[in-house]
Amino acid sequence: MKNKIFRILLLIVIFLLITSVIAFLFIDRKYDLFGLSDFLDTERMVSVLIVIFFVFGSLFVCCFFKIRKNKVFNQSLERLNKANDDKSRLINILSHDIREPIKTFETILNASEKGYINKSEFINHSKYVKERLGPVQVMVDELLYWSMDQLGGLKSNPFPVNIEREIDQILFQLEQTYKDKRIKIIKNFESKNAYLDPNHFKIIMRNIIHNSIKYSRENSIVHINSQIEGNKVNISVLDFGQGMTEDQIQKIFNRDVSFDTVGTDGEVGKGVGLAFCMHLLKMNNGQVKINSRKGEGTNFRIYFPIRPGQVD
Repeated sequence: MKNKIFRILLLIVIFLLITSVIAFLFIDRKYDLFGLSDFLDTERMVSVLIVIFFVFGSLFVCCFFKIRKNKVFNQSLERLNKANDDKSRLINILSHDIREPIKTFETILNASEKGYINKSEFINHSKYVKERLGPVQVMVDELLYWSMDQLGGLKSNPFPVNIEREIDQILFQLEQTYKDKRIKIIKNFESKNAYLDPNHFKIIMRNIIHNSIKYSRENSIVHINSQIEGNKVNISVLDFGQGMTEDQIQKIFNRDVSFDTVGTDGEVGKGVGLAFCMHLLKMNNGQVKINSRKGEGTNFRIYFPIRPGQVD
């Protein structure tokens, strides 16, 4: 609507300009209104052409910047709408993950209050809920960091990180998840230290390990290894699950693109988590290499600094 109004106003200006030029050319022409000798007067024509050129040039420049401004605005609006859509869908997924253990715990409490279960059964059910609430707490923490990043307040505070201890903690939080699918985790840590923000390390590794479990088939294996490569420590997470296409891999590195994913057991997810991890890697001077084949599995190789001041 605004562009249409702008074009109408532009046509009006052009019409008024042409009318003014005609009036300027033939002013005081009481006789011989269309006399060619006067019309072709060189000095008068040069002045008129300069005026025409200046006005049309100004209009062209205004139109150019108006169109460019609208294009930039539309692109920004499109990115904003997409970001809002991603946030809404991500919140829906997280809400589902959070609702399930809370609803289960509510059911257990109601059953206990009404005497449907005894104390021993209550304790056993409570352990199950506690196992489910662990990953939920982690997701809430990650959502907080993600929100801080969206607001521009996320910073990296690097410290020495014990790789083996942190990954063992992550596996403890995900224990019920991989046990439900009867997945075996094989670990081998030749190098046990890295230097980056500890909270960022947890988010990065938890997302990658969780994705390996999510896309692994039942009764399969996930390998987690670490070793020194030059001045970096390489942590490898290898699974033999669904794998990814080259297009899906490229989307992981593009924070403006997200994609729906479904695990081997029907787990719903978005590509937002891994894309955010790539951003955290860059903040901590880290790198990642992804080798994957559809239907065969994926190998994430993540590189972190070993000591302060290492930047590639």
